[in-house]
Amino acid sequence: MSYSIFNQTINDTLVEPMFFGDSVNVARFDQQKFEMFEKLTEKQLSFFWRPEEIDVSKDKI
Repeated sequence: MSYSIFNQTINDTLVEPMFFGDSVNVARFDQQKFEMFEKLTEKQLSFFWRPEEIDVSKDKI
């Protein structure tokens, strides 16, 4: 049995189980399988100031 670092078979990570499924080739953070984790991430980020909250494009240089 050989093992490859990069698996070339295509698999849909949104239908794979969270544990013990096919390995993910590249980490994707733009698609969430569970909406709960997306909401928790947004809540955690809201505790800190983020640059996209305030429009600074109208400020003078």
